Amino acid sequence: MRIAINLQPLGGHNKTGIFRVADHLTCGMSEKFKDSLHCHINGDAYGAWCYFNDFLRTNKSNILVSPLFKLLLPFAAFFEKFITGTLSNRKLSYRITRKLFTILKVQLDAIIGCVPSKKWDEIDIYHSLLVSIPKDVRGKNILCFSTIYDLIPLTHPQYFEKNTVSKITNIVNELSPEDYVLCISEATRNDLIKHSRCRPERCFVAHLAASKSFYPSLDLNHNLSVLSKYGIPGPDFMLSLCTFEIRKNIESTIRAFAVLHENKMIPEGTKLVLVGGKGWKTNNIEEALKSVAAYRQNIIMPGFIPDEDLAAIYSSAKVFVYLSLLEGFGLPPLEAMQCGTPVISSNTSSLPEVIGDGGIMLEPMDIQGVCNEVARLYSDPEFHAKISGKALERSKLFSWERCVDQTIAAYETALKSE
Repeated sequence: MRIAINLQPLGGHNKTGIFRVADHLTCGMSEKFKDSLHCHINGDAYGAWCYFNDFLRTNKSNILVSPLFKLLLPFAAFFEKFITGTLSNRKLSYRITRKLFTILKVQLDAIIGCVPSKKWDEIDIYHSLLVSIPKDVRGKNILCFSTIYDLIPLTHPQYFEKNTVSKITNIVNELSPEDYVLCISEATRNDLIKHSRCRPERCFVAHLAASKSFYPSLDLNHNLSVLSKYGIPGPDFMLSLCTFEIRKNIESTIRAFAVLHENKMIPEGTKLVLVGGKGWKTNNIEEALKSVAAYRQNIIMPGFIPDEDLAAIYSSAKVFVYLSLLEGFGLPPLEAMQCGTPVISSNTSSLPEVIGDGGIMLEPMDIQGVCNEVARLYSDPEFHAKISGKALERSKLFSWERCVDQTIAAYETALKSE
């Protein structure tokens, strides 16, 4: 089985959730297939090359690029470094130069991704982890796989910017009935079958997993040191983590926190820690914060926190609350569960697949229900221990090794059916 994987999502400077998925899947494939894995650099060329050089070359994986790659790479590196290094500069001259360099970079990436035709003859399966299948691949005797993370921009466009909606719409519209698709949840698969030309028997599910860097952190001194680093005064706080955008429904968590304090349902001084960076349309969050001004001093917003510190954050929380309206999978609740932190989650889209019996699920707008469950976790140690234990057990059902195995099983099924 000779596989080509598109490294485009691994070349960006933002380590998004999609980056994590592509990272674990690609490295897992590299371990399994070694020199029969081919890595196609077709977008964000310089970053993708750096990733390949750092993580995949040692397993003797192959690289698929244009014969002009070595000549063009220094230019790709220059454009990438200039663009990312000047993003915060708002001067007109820099903005115009960035725009010009971005156009040149896209053209350069396209040239770098042009692989000689004979190279494609060595490939059985092409797997795109983010973008559409390249046209020169479709013209070959190659089985085409795409990973689809979610179709929420297509089914609920009001939660996204227009360019995101257009991007997902284009990817879905370009999928052929002959293509194979890997979805990260049954919920995503169901949406895909409903909104695309994909054939159900060619749509597979490979559930995601939390990194091994998420674990029950029992070293109190280490945990307190990490908390202090981010201005969190102590353990036993309420926690939520996500990109701040309207789909995540952070305002319901904020309002529930205020109700808990107003009715003295949690200990006085309990904090709410909201981890994450700003996304699109945060007006609802800002309005919610204003509406709970009396408790604003108890709400801590440390911004983005890197993975290496998150185990201590999750493990120090009394409860993790995640009332997202819609998810393609839902990694943060799984990360919390893997740390043994009780989770209260909404019961929508893919989240029941992740949470199962390992946490508490409610309607996302059920603020009183959230308050009741949070209060019980604070007041009943036996109940807290029970939910914590269930969270740990449930999290064991998910692993990146299993995700890789499910992906390979889909490849094998496809090869047998052709």
